Amino acid sequence: MKYDTAPIVLSGLTPGVHTVDMSLVDNSHNPLSPAVNTTLTFTINALNVVSNLAAVRADVLANGAGKYYEVSSQPVVTYARLNRNQKYVQDATAAVLIDDVPNTIGATFVAGDAINGLKGQTVLFNGLLEFVPYTAATVASSGNTVTPQVVSTATISGNLEAYESELVQINNATFADGNGTAAFTASTNYNINDGATFVFRTLFSEANYITTVIPSTPVSIVGLVGNSNAVAQVTARNLADFSTLAVNQNAISGLSVYQNPVKNGV
Repeated sequence: MKYDTAPIVLSGLTPGVHTVDMSLVDNSHNPLSPAVNTTLTFTINALNVVSNLAAVRADVLANGAGKYYEVSSQPVVTYARLNRNQKYVQDATAAVLIDDVPNTIGATFVAGDAINGLKGQTVLFNGLLEFVPYTAATVASSGNTVTPQVVSTATISGNLEAYESELVQINNATFADGNGTAAFTASTNYNINDGATFVFRTLFSEANYITTVIPSTPVSIVGLVGNSNAVAQVTARNLADFSTLAVNQNAISGLSVYQNPVKNGV
């Protein structure tokens, strides 16, 4: 019997099909006449316990998205944002984007935090794999460092699944729009080239490089790999993700320096 309007909570249910029957009764607990009742049937999917994020991705490739997972590894947050409580996380095997609109995961995670007890459902959004938590998780440790993998854009495009949502570094990238005056705007695609043409997208409107001048010289870009309907992209997190490449003076034809005022090789 239920005498209030609070949501009905069913706990401890096992995976499988469940049915709930509900009827309105009078004060003597007799069914109303005519009867007022309803039936709700739902399914609890089995929880797949996997060792790491690569196992999640492999299962989605084999069986499709929509299943529920418990990740045994402790992936590290490489970027956290307020928008949709999204978090990019990465372990030693792969990476994924956590999309958590209601903030089900609970704790306030920042870059460098390792997540313990990650459980959720996989969904696909425009081809991008997302992980939607269904229960709270905890901070296992903080201050962890994820070193971006140095990779070419051609390599990313040739195997997007392996790099999706991962933190990478692209060297010697030139912006086609880098004329010295044009500035970044949010939610815009820019062509970069490191020997092959690739998309740099300003996905994070909160990033501090929005409205700053687009680099006009080759730069090294650290960023997160995106996927928009099978088109590979990269997005920098902040200004610190751009760095000017060092110049090897010995490679400049005709250049000589005398005397050579160096200290510790610099």
